[in-house]
Amino acid sequence: MIENFYINRELFFWINSLAGKNKILDVFFIFLSKYLIFILLALYLFYFARLIWKDRKIEIKEFIIYFSGAFFAWAMSKIFKFFISAERPFSFFHLETLLKHNNVFSSFPSGHSTFAFALAFSVYFYNKKIGSIFIFLAFLVALGRVLTGVHYPLDIIFGGLLGSFVSFLLFRAMKYFYAVR
Repeated sequence: MIENFYINRELFFWINSLAGKNKILDVFFIFLSKYLIFILLALYLFYFARLIWKDRKIEIKEFIIYFSGAFFAWAMSKIFKFFISAERPFSFFHLETLLKHNNVFSSFPSGHSTFAFALAFSVYFYNKKIGSIFIFLAFLVALGRVLTGVHYPLDIIFGGLLGSFVSFLLFRAMKYFYAVR
């Protein structure tokens, strides 16, 4: 279904064509796809820990709501994956990829992108400058998923929108119920 959209397929091949050309770049692409999410998570925890304990700008309950919101967004992506059984590009096109993935029918949406953008936008709502850096890192995570051949561009776009939307809803709810900034 998703793999049949012309622009999605062509954009995937254009982005993914950068992989396999240079060993150093390939290692970098794998890092973006597989490990940058953990660095983003560590930076997120450090940022909010600083806000809570040093600056006292937010309370622990706000952090818990935002952090659990990122997991809620990720869980929503898993629900979408269950109902929309989209084949991953490496399987659909029989490609050799930089990353091996066991589950070939869980492409849409990207859970990594959903989680990364949910984290990034929850920071953005507190500090636009630092949040912009987080959004850039989330974009790199998402791009890495296409570069390594495990997702289509539409997978990461929808995942990013889903994570961003959940963060936005939580921010609005927090602002409404708890009078947060």
